[in-house]
Amino acid sequence: MKILIKDSKGERWVDGNKLFAHLYSNYIKQNAKDGKKPVPYKEKVENFFKSIDSELISLWEDSYPNVEIHSELKICKAWLLTNTDKPKTHLKRFINNWLSNQTKTSKMQPKKPQAKPVYKPYVEPTDVVDEAEVQNLFKSVKDSLR
Repeated sequence: MKILIKDSKGERWVDGNKLFAHLYSNYIKQNAKDGKKPVPYKEKVENFFKSIDSELISLWEDSYPNVEIHSELKICKAWLLTNTDKPKTHLKRFINNWLSNQTKTSKMQPKKPQAKPVYKPYVEPTDVVDEAEVQNLFKSVKDSLR
C-alpha cells in the first residue's frame, strides 16, 4: 500500500506499512513509559475501580455524608464505560467531582428521628339537632350581617 504525503521536501509516495509502524512506535514512546503498550480505556477503568481501597472510600463517606458512595461508584463506573468518546484521564478527580455534584442533587437526607403521628379516636356524635333550630340559627346570623 502506498500513501501520498506532503512535507517540507514536497509530495512523495511512501510505503504505508512502514509509515504506520513508524507512527505506532512514536505513539508508544509518547504515551507509555518504558515502551509498554497503552492500556485500553475499559481495562484502565476496571483496574482503577478494583484498586480503590477502603481508606479512600471512608474519606469519601466522611466528605459526602448525604451520598450513597457504593451505589454512586457503580453509576460512575457505568458512565465511564459507556461514554468512551469522552475518556477521562484523572479518575480520582473525576469521581470526586461526581460525588460533589451528587451532594448538591442528593435526595438522601441525614436521618432525623420523626415523631409518630397522634391519632384521636373517632367519637360518634351524640347530639341530635332539630332542623328548626338550625334554620333559626341561620336566620339570626343573616339578620346580624345586615
